[in-house]
Amino acid sequence: MVATNTSVCENDRITLDAFQPGINTYKWFIDGVEQLTQISSTFEVTASGTYTVEVTLENGCISVGEIVIEYSPNPTVTNSSLIACDDNQDGLTSYNLFNALDAVTQNNPDLGIMAFYTSMVDAEMQINPIQNPNNYNNISPMQTVFAEVFDLNTGCLAIAEIMLDRSTNTLNLPDFNTCDDATIDGFTTFNLYDIRSEIEPLVPANYNITFYTSITDAFAENNSIDGNFDNTIQQSQTIAVKVTTDTNQCYAITELTLRVLSTPKLMPDQTFIYCINRFPETVTLESGITNGMPSSYSFQWFLNGTDTGMTSATIEANDIGIYTVIVMSPNGCSNTREVTLTPSNAPTIESIAFTELTTNNTVTVTVSGDGDYEFALDTESDIYQHANTFLGIEPGFHTLFVRDKKGCGSASVEFSILGFPKFFTPNGDGYHDISATFRSQRAL
Repeated sequence: MVATNTSVCENDRITLDAFQPGINTYKWFIDGVEQLTQISSTFEVTASGTYTVEVTLENGCISVGEIVIEYSPNPTVTNSSLIACDDNQDGLTSYNLFNALDAVTQNNPDLGIMAFYTSMVDAEMQINPIQNPNNYNNISPMQTVFAEVFDLNTGCLAIAEIMLDRSTNTLNLPDFNTCDDATIDGFTTFNLYDIRSEIEPLVPANYNITFYTSITDAFAENNSIDGNFDNTIQQSQTIAVKVTTDTNQCYAITELTLRVLSTPKLMPDQTFIYCINRFPETVTLESGITNGMPSSYSFQWFLNGTDTGMTSATIEANDIGIYTVIVMSPNGCSNTREVTLTPSNAPTIESIAFTELTTNNTVTVTVSGDGDYEFALDTESDIYQHANTFLGIEPGFHTLFVRDKKGCGSASVEFSILGFPKFFTPNGDGYHDISATFRSQRAL
């Protein structure tokens, strides 16, 4: 006998065997009802129920056995077709057979596919399953394969037919262009979300669009790409686009060319000094084109963010601020360069102050102006210093020079320092007679 509460699948047959040695008689009951025609030691079960056997042994004793048999229905499956894309429309292509799961099971989460077979006989006998169902190449157009579907809860099986069809849809996509980035090397980042939004109006609503690195990957459903994609082939690269239905059937596979458009190459940003004291002289500012002729581009100049209305490759400027030029190429790509005019000015000497009649005479000069200044004493060829004070100045006439570090001009002033020697001999006899103060241009 088999164990009680045994679960079997629809159309399965179980033979109950109550054989006992000796000359015995057997009575079989289903749910308490005697089966008068069943008098052998075996009973073939075809339906659910409680099965009881009563065995009268040759010694007159009676032995009773009982078992409950429960039949589970086989999975409900739907014969379906699986549509794949065919690159040359010869009817032979590759299929991911598992893509038929939803159609075969009608999206029943309790059902799965155990294996696929090329014939019904093989499926029923569970022999010779297809070894590569994820990438199966059909052997004839419109071939039918057979899916062995099982119930995850009961283990019961059913077989569904899947006809392997092909899509004849075509999808012609224009090149997708993106301007080169700041490095201007033919490599940039493509936003595949933007590309998807441009393809969506060309295919039925709610279809899925997936990108792959190659047509081969698209057919095999390997190496999908999404989000931001950096081209690995300079200037132009071809990728694949696969469109599938909401039931994961292939609608179309096509190639898409990604092109990196040339961006204007400009000189680095620059800063120029503008000498305010030379106003209204102008400084020539250049857009800085280094690839191609300026006549091939258009220009727009801004000063501190405000459009100046100037549209030439070079401009003349005498207003302080940040000049921004947008250079646009005929392909619509643009680049931006900044040229800054920083003010400076010639110095104006306001005053000088000095200490004299000491062992360490000093002079300090006060200047005004918008520049950054440096100072020298007595000759312009001397090394200039940043400080505006000079120490240890000898008595006598001196000239103090001030110049703008940025080259916008200079100024000078003459002055004299009063002093006296510690000793002197007016009659030249070598004796230090008296000491008297003196200053050039003064009479003692």
